[in-house]
Amino acid sequence: MQQMEKEINVHWDELVSCRSDRLQLLPLLLYRLAVCLDVFTEASSAHSDPNNPGSHFHKEKIFFRPARGPDRAFPFKYHPKLGVFSQR
Repeated sequence: MQQMEKEINVHWDELVSCRSDRLQLLPLLLYRLAVCLDVFTEASSAHSDPNNPGSHFHKEKIFFRPARGPDRAFPFKYHPKLGVFSQR
């Protein structure tokens, strides 16, 4: 949850490219939150029990690793040219 909070509150400037986008900041932040929740559920299902069929989500996003590092950072950074998610 702290990683999602940091992604939304610290990296908000990546969402606004011009002055007029700042007027739409709240919808953009809500969209970023929805994407973060999707990434979290898909990445956490990669570590779930393979014998439990209800624990897997359909993979819609591509990311290099589901989690990385000692704090198990999730891949919330999106690279539009590659079409993949990675850790910061």
